[in-house]
Amino acid sequence: MAHDNYLSLISLSLDNMLTEDEQFSLEKHLQSCAACMHAWEQMSLVDGMFKAPVEITPPPEFTSRVMARVSSYEKRRHLYPWMTLIMTTILLAAMMSIILPVLFVSLGLYRVLFDIPVLGDLLTRLIEMRAQIVTLVGSFGASAIRWMSIVTNDPMALAVIVTALVMISIWIGMREALKLQPAAELSTQSA
Repeated sequence: MAHDNYLSLISLSLDNMLTEDEQFSLEKHLQSCAACMHAWEQMSLVDGMFKAPVEITPPPEFTSRVMARVSSYEKRRHLYPWMTLIMTTILLAAMMSIILPVLFVSLGLYRVLFDIPVLGDLLTRLIEMRAQIVTLVGSFGASAIRWMSIVTNDPMALAVIVTALVMISIWIGMREALKLQPAAELSTQSA
């Protein structure tokens, strides 16, 4: 148990926290006790490791990897102004493709185009074709809505559709079974 007290004194001595009397008593004990002297040496070694400056060596090829990254950065850095210019040009073109048609139509500038002989005829035909497509899509949509309304509201129509789907699925199943039948006959003949 007396050694525990001296181990505490050794620790305090390494931290320079002993009085002169305690330091003298510790040194006197260390001269006569080999176990405490060994503990002093071990603790001094550990204390020295903590007080010594840390020397960390970089991994091999650290310098070459850093320089490669610096070189890569330098190459990319020269591209930044060009990339900024390209992105700005694309942004301006996109904005103009939205703004110009709106201004063109809202200010009525499109009327001038109809005065040009070939272009006016082409625009007139395109507008007529667009109107026909809108009418066709509208009538198709209206027909689809009417059909869905009939199917969902009329139980007889729903029964006809379900029956037709069942018959089609049976027909498809029978065709697939006939495709498999020759293969089954060949396997039974070879056995």
